Amino acid sequence: MPASSRSSALLTLCCILLLSLLVVWLPAFGRKPPPEPAADAVGYLNIAYHLAHHQVFADPGTPPTSTPPSGSMVAPLYPALLAGMMRTDAVFDRHAGCFLHRFYASTDQAALAVACDGVPPEATVTPKAWGHSLTILRLFTAAGLALVWLGARRLGLSRLAAGVAFVLAAASGAYGEYGQQYLTEGLTLPLGTLVSLLLVEGCRTLGTPVSCKSVLLWWLVAGAAFGAAALTRPTFSYVLYLVVLALGAGILWRLVRRQPLLPVLLAGAALAIGYGVVIAPWLWRNHQLFGLTAITGPYGGYILAQRVAYNAMSAREWLASLLFWLPDFGDSLARLFFPADLLARLDWYSPDAYYVLGNGAWMREMLAQAGSKDALQGWVLREKVFADLPAHLAVTISLALRGLWVSKYFGLIGVVFWLPSLVRAVRRQQGLWLAFCAPAIVLLGLQAFVSVSIPRYNLLVIPCMAIAAAPLLLAWGQGLSRTMCRLFNKKG
Repeated sequence: MPASSRSSALLTLCCILLLSLLVVWLPAFGRKPPPEPAADAVGYLNIAYHLAHHQVFADPGTPPTSTPPSGSMVAPLYPALLAGMMRTDAVFDRHAGCFLHRFYASTDQAALAVACDGVPPEATVTPKAWGHSLTILRLFTAAGLALVWLGARRLGLSRLAAGVAFVLAAASGAYGEYGQQYLTEGLTLPLGTLVSLLLVEGCRTLGTPVSCKSVLLWWLVAGAAFGAAALTRPTFSYVLYLVVLALGAGILWRLVRRQPLLPVLLAGAALAIGYGVVIAPWLWRNHQLFGLTAITGPYGGYILAQRVAYNAMSAREWLASLLFWLPDFGDSLARLFFPADLLARLDWYSPDAYYVLGNGAWMREMLAQAGSKDALQGWVLREKVFADLPAHLAVTISLALRGLWVSKYFGLIGVVFWLPSLVRAVRRQQGLWLAFCAPAIVLLGLQAFVSVSIPRYNLLVIPCMAIAAAPLLLAWGQGLSRTMCRLFNKKG
């Protein structure tokens, strides 16, 4: 590459990084402060606090005044990141500690006074002044947004089209929103996009004559990225398994066509090594403490038990869910066609909602029949999933659609561009685009199969939707511009 081209590329990348930082920092300049940590965010802060202060990686829920036992419910990378920030940022540590003491309604007034010494009461409501923690988290989300532009370029889009993809992803609002919350999405979104991009680069080495060193390097880095993503959200490990199966199919294909096998064999080995090196220490820790050979423990059984509650939906409720779970206006639209008592079961917190039953009475019943929390996942798979697989698959479709509606209208509009692009890619054998989208597709289907599939779990579809829509919108815009110019020229 000529020096002038390198300078131009570097300048463009710097501009993209600066724009990414601006996008994720915009909410910080608004009047609305960052939201108070709740639900999952409290759990991650709680785990991080115990790791920083008691040197114990615990399950969420133990008050900060107690030393908890070791746990395996949650993947370690994100809480470890927060714990590292607590150890190095005294302001964040003090404010988060005060918040947790108050959240768990500490009865130890002396401990509460010490934890909240010098912390204004309003500072425990919003994390706006919690040291540099949000700054660091925003850097991760900014990197994720910049990777959208880079991914578009590596997939062959022009600079202008890649810029449109960048603007579309930024317009989703997800990068600014999750850059100011203590949720794993601030880490899984950039890591997931990195995994997608590395899959593209890895597949490119298998489709072109390159050195074995290049194959090893790209697939080794891809494996390490998969490991980091799995230690943040374990479902990424299933994406890796699918990639391994795809490489196995590639070996068979090359055998039939009598093509060299070495590149694919090296890719599979490098992928496994990179992944294994990253996750092995955590697997060893879980094996030593709990006899587990998995990233997380029995928590998966609870998530699956919540999910199978929706299998009790009637055919009419299933049809209603297609409308009710649409973003924003879905509940209002569904009420035009279905009675309120039927829709109540599809809501989150109605007394007889499937989500409430799956977390309450039905969960207790399944635990009793399974015999223990360790046996819950296996029992649910046998008795509730595979025993009624057609219903489970039908509900998976509806839940997958619910998971698609990321950032409300962004997902609703983006899917119009993304799904046809996947069909075209299959017909035209556009393997690199399918490789880029594979993690988002697998996670969308998997999370609808094993969890309640909320849009927050599927933010990885945002880069895919943005890149799919960009060239079409650009072409339409250019066509409209030419039409308008001709009309004005005729009038002139």
